[in-house]
Amino acid sequence: MGFNLKEFFTGKRLLFMAVFAFIGWFALQINLFRYEGVTGKFFTWFELIGPQAGAFLGPIPGFIATFLSRVINLFVFAKPFDTMAIISLFTLALGAFYFGSAHNRQKLTGKLAILIPALCIIAFVANPIGIQVWYFALFWTLPIIAGLFFNKHLFARALGSTLTAHAVGGALWVWFVPAGQSAAFWNALIFIMPIERLMYAIGITVSFVVLNTVLSKIETVNKSTEINVNPNYVIGKTAN
Repeated sequence: MGFNLKEFFTGKRLLFMAVFAFIGWFALQINLFRYEGVTGKFFTWFELIGPQAGAFLGPIPGFIATFLSRVINLFVFAKPFDTMAIISLFTLALGAFYFGSAHNRQKLTGKLAILIPALCIIAFVANPIGIQVWYFALFWTLPIIAGLFFNKHLFARALGSTLTAHAVGGALWVWFVPAGQSAAFWNALIFIMPIERLMYAIGITVSFVVLNTVLSKIETVNKSTEINVNPNYVIGKTAN
């Protein structure tokens, strides 16, 4: 049976996607901590909430909702549509795609989730600067390992998600962002990035359990086939 686009993107699914997109946009306004002193920008609550869209809506709707959160932010604040803005549209959106699909590698989306960081590694080391710091790209093998061997573990998926977002950003930065076109830049991140991503993986895991529990209490959500609530991660309920 072929994929029916009209049947998949039902009115209710589109509504949930819009809700998640606006929640993501709101989360973008809540600063957590500043980037590694490079851009002067902040990591926001969006980095924790964004991947949830992939889990609750599914990988494709989750990707779209997370992508739209960034688009809304660009239009609302009339931000310049520059290289950094374009890169930011895809980083966490693909992280959400990973979070929503890596647990099922038998499906095409699950295979693609593992392929994304692999392609990022290739793109990174294909760059003249990237090949000088090839060892940095080894961090991005973790989403591949998590997807192949630990895909049923929530924390592994969360770590794979945030590292996939980082891999996408890293592969694009080394080619298109002047700050990333220096071996010293990547060497300076070696001891910062793992701590940063570990913090986000913990945050994504905790946020997922909390939001999953909240959604499990909403009758409209429980009756819907458009939102995936995992009964194994409901607080106060014994896992199956």
